[in-house]
Amino acid sequence: VDVAYPGAACGQAAYSLVETASGQLVWSHVIRRPVTFPYITSFLTFRELPLLLPLLDAVRAEGKLAAVVMVDGSGVLHPTGAGIASHLGVIGSVPTIGVTKKLLYGQAEIEGMEPGESRPVLVNGRPSGVALRPESGTRRPIFVSTGHRVDLAYAERLTRMLMFGRRLPAPVYWADRLSRE
Repeated sequence: VDVAYPGAACGQAAYSLVETASGQLVWSHVIRRPVTFPYITSFLTFRELPLLLPLLDAVRAEGKLAAVVMVDGSGVLHPTGAGIASHLGVIGSVPTIGVTKKLLYGQAEIEGMEPGESRPVLVNGRPSGVALRPESGTRRPIFVSTGHRVDLAYAERLTRMLMFGRRLPAPVYWADRLSRE
């Protein structure tokens, strides 16, 4: 899932269901709703959850909810220990993984990463996420963390499996595109 903002007071949330073996878009759903909370760094939940929960309800009603939902946003790699991916998972009662393009919280040594390499993101000296450099297209890593009801090894494994030569895993890639259309 991802959310884009076509106007100052409007958000557009997108869900994409992909074929795991190919990364091809199988089904999608997009909703548009008013946005009432301003953008404040590390408070994305308050802005996006009111869009993402009705989106999940609609997807669930269609019988198209994936076993795990990837969220364009942080899971446990968040100053509070629970970003939008964690909140969506708990409130929406679905396993989630957070995937971000920027590291919001924690420390990772990303200098000199090789294509396909991952390195731990540490919070208080403990691995809480991974920096994962895509195999092609960019030198910039993405940051993967658990959201809800998944462990870090699984989150990394599933993310790797869904990359398909892009910077973002296929579900987030498609949701990003759809939310901006």
